[in-house]
Amino acid sequence: MSESRLSPNYRTEIVQDLADIDANDWDALLAAQAEPTPFLRHAFLQALHASGSATDETGWSPRFLALWVPDGKEPGRDRLAAAMPLYAKSHSYGEYV
Repeated sequence: MSESRLSPNYRTEIVQDLADIDANDWDALLAAQAEPTPFLRHAFLQALHASGSATDETGWSPRFLALWVPDGKEPGRDRLAAAMPLYAKSHSYGEYV
């Protein structure tokens, strides 16, 4: 096995704004799941942030972990290979978390 197959050029990134990740790329990962949930769709997560429901101001600090790999089709372009939403909760004012 060649070394390039053993150690691909993965790049991880913590993204603060979900709008910085293409919605089609995000949703394509979700669609590849055996049982995709609508609660992880890009539009649903964006709605949480746009409505002010899940923001730093409400105690929910959103971040998104993205794993990128070289596209292979376009030199210098990376492809989203995996992603997940993360939320840091800074308080529990009236909430059961």
